[in-house]
Amino acid sequence: MSPKKKRKGSSRRPQGAATEEMTRAPSPLPGRAEPSSRRTPYVVDGPSRWPVLVWTALALVWVVGVPMFLLFFLAEGFALQAEEVTDEARRRLAGYLLGLLVCAVVVPLGGLGAALWSRRKIAAWMFGGLTAVSLAAMWTLMPPWQLVTAIWDGFTG
Repeated sequence: MSPKKKRKGSSRRPQGAATEEMTRAPSPLPGRAEPSSRRTPYVVDGPSRWPVLVWTALALVWVVGVPMFLLFFLAEGFALQAEEVTDEARRRLAGYLLGLLVCAVVVPLGGLGAALWSRRKIAAWMFGGLTAVSLAAMWTLMPPWQLVTAIWDGFTG
């Protein structure tokens, strides 16, 4: 006779009897027994959140800083046309131009470096695109050698 057809009557429990599984307290994970002292489960942490915070902050600095410093730079440049050019006005203009350069070029490059360091492809593409757009916009404002000369002359007088 096959093992499936063999049934021992003693292995069957009576209809109303409680089993050990029913009387035991529920385990923390359904369908699993409680872990023994020899096997402690290893809890894996989720993905780290710091890159998202850093990239959000860098993108916010880029989005807010570039138009702000461009506006300050243009307003100071138009103000210099109406009055006599002083050393302090040149320093302010060079400071606004330096702030524009930092927000438009250095911030996206920092984000690109952080994305490449942490091996995040989507963030690297995003900050690479921001860097390319910013460099193209800065090139239309003035070529890099004139930008460096303007900042240098503004601070040195």
